[in-house]
Amino acid sequence: MSDSNEEEINEYIKIAKEIRRDILDMIYRAKAPHIGSSFSIVELLVALYFRCLSVSPDRTEDENRDIFIPLIPEIDNGQVEYVIQTVRDFHFDK
Repeated sequence: MSDSNEEEINEYIKIAKEIRRDILDMIYRAKAPHIGSSFSIVELLVALYFRCLSVSPDRTEDENRDIFIPLIPEIDNGQVEYVIQTVRDFHFDK
């Protein structure tokens, strides 16, 4: 593996850890019953949002952007997607 690939992978690992920490904080504050489904798909969504999908906060109206439609029940809870999109600088109205 080249050094640039290893650096990229290490950056994704760092992002995944940050996202897990944010999810844990959200779940704790909401007194939600479990975290397993949220934690189980973090790496998948990090790979999608940071490497594979053509998405950007400044391209939300672009017809040529990728749109991710979750078809896996674990993703449907929205917690992970919310945190990942926040990390990617998508801003949400409160």
